[in-house]
Formats: sequence, structure tokens, C-alpha cells
Amino acid sequence: MVILFFDPAGDFLERNGGALASGETAVAVCGADGRAGLAGFTSLFSLGAQHTTAVNLGITQGAIPAFVMLFGLLVFVTPVGKLQFLGLLLLL
Repeated sequence: MVILFFDPAGDFLERNGGALASGETAVAVCGADGRAGLAGFTSLFSLGAQHTTAVNLGITQGAIPAFVMLFGLLVFVTPVGKLQFLGLLLLL
């Protein structure tokens, strides 16, 4: 299934004798994690929407970019540019 998704021609296995390279497996895992994360977020957000107000949902959605920026700064040491910081201030 993963090979068909990342190999539209469908000839990867034929060209490589039926073996997968280690890099191919890592790409497949990342793709599966992204889909699961998106589906999980949407499901939990919809579930939460049944138990709170639209104002609270809007505040939560508006704060997500700030959390992503903070996570990137703390975990991956990604620098925050002046324009990004200005956008964050405008958001709040």
C-alpha cells in the first residue's frame, strides 16, 4: 500500500528486486503518522466542540500557531523571525 502511494508508476519493487530500502520505510512511517495526527486532531477537536462554546474553540484555534512556534523554538531550536514574532503579537 505504501509503495503505491509513493510510487505512482508502481515499478519500484520491480526495479529493486522486491526489496525496500531503509529510507523508503522511514518515509512511509512519517506519512502514516501525519495522517493519524490530522485525523486525531480533527476527531478530538470535534468532540471538544460538543462540550464548549464557539468562543473557546476560536481561542484554542487561534493559540495553535503560538504553541507550534514555541514547540519549534524549545525542541528544535528553530529561530523565530521578526515578522513571525510580529504576526504572533497581532494574533494575541
